[in-house]
Amino acid sequence: MTNLPLMTARRNDAAAKLDKAVARRDDALAALCREQGKLADLRRKLARLDARLAKAGAEHQTVKTTEAIKMDGQPTAMKSVPAVPTAAPPVANAAPEPAAAPAADDKLDIPGFLRRRSPLDATAQAIQDEQDGRRKAKSRGRIATMKAKQAGDLRRMPLQGRAALAAIRGTDAG
Repeated sequence: MTNLPLMTARRNDAAAKLDKAVARRDDALAALCREQGKLADLRRKLARLDARLAKAGAEHQTVKTTEAIKMDGQPTAMKSVPAVPTAAPPVANAAPEPAAAPAADDKLDIPGFLRRRSPLDATAQAIQDEQDGRRKAKSRGRIATMKAKQAGDLRRMPLQGRAALAAIRGTDAG
């Protein structure tokens, strides 16, 4: 900068500071836009959960939350938002709970109210049964191979001659 006039050097410094300030402003605006998108997503999620709670007939408590900036730019005071109910209210038409305790094998199963899939129709059930049968057959094959390896049957030479004929006929080769 020694060979440039003083005014040109000051102008270049000011232009560089301006560029940095504009870049910082753009970064801040991008961050605000991301936060605004997150707020919109959370509002949609809250509305969806409220609708599910209302559909289930649950009474909810209100919790105070704050929002710093609204869409119009005016700060708001406390806003009440429904909270998650602490316990489900009794439903008059609900089916009674099964009184029988689950078997020991069922303790590790996923409870019915947490399962995501709905009951299958006849076609889907047939496909599922076919897939289960195939899966079980493969499993039986793996188990048979494992037992043959343990017994040493896979290392034996195949039968030849009279021993092969006796094995086919099911008689003693002696």
